[in-house]
Amino acid sequence: MIPPILAGIAQAGQSHCPLPNRNVPVAHSQFPCATLDTCRSRTETEGILMHELMHSVTRVNLRSLVRTLAPSLIVALLLCGSTMAGKIPVPGTPVPITLQTFVLMTAALTLGWRRATAGTVLYLGLGAAGLPVFSGGGSTLSLIGPSGGFLFGFVPSVMLTAVLAGTANRAITSLRTKHDMHPALAGAARFIACFMACAFGFLIAGYGFGAAFQSTVTGMPLGITAASTLVFVPGDLIKIAVASLLALPVLASADSAR
Repeated sequence: MIPPILAGIAQAGQSHCPLPNRNVPVAHSQFPCATLDTCRSRTETEGILMHELMHSVTRVNLRSLVRTLAPSLIVALLLCGSTMAGKIPVPGTPVPITLQTFVLMTAALTLGWRRATAGTVLYLGLGAAGLPVFSGGGSTLSLIGPSGGFLFGFVPSVMLTAVLAGTANRAITSLRTKHDMHPALAGAARFIACFMACAFGFLIAGYGFGAAFQSTVTGMPLGITAASTLVFVPGDLIKIAVASLLALPVLASADSAR
């Protein structure tokens, strides 16, 4: 079906008044328009229709841009808010416990790797620009301090978690469709997939990146810095479980929409 604006432009284009024959006086030429004002009016109408079309296209592009950027902006704001909510110091390590990883896990499981990663990069960019958005009101210097590796490690952790969870969820959706899997069984499978994706992305990749960076900055042996991260595991396992539970309704809704 042709949109009304496009139909109007097509109709206006078909009704263009041809130029009069230059070799014949206007009074005797085969000029279909009654007056030149009529031709001018039709040309102006076509211009108005074209302007309305461009305005509609611009409106659609803005809506699409907002829908694309809004989730990433929300992720960045939630990360800032989770930092402001406070931190829990951990004996034996300069890296405190915060809710940042919980926000990142939930974003990675529900938004996909592009939006979640974009929000994470935006958050790191705000800190790099000098805004006090990191733990303890830190900014640029935090990126080169002992906890800098964990901050930079947010990016690969989010990407890896989102890719693994998305791949597993698509496989579960395919199995549920082909074999008429019970919704409860599909939900349990999604929970396990989300849990394992977060564990691999944050506990293995994220901790590994952070421990290696911390060892480089502080000069401590890698084995010691890696062992010091074990104190975060119990709390992060709880975060992973809660984030996986929160992601289930979103994933189930997306599955039903397919």
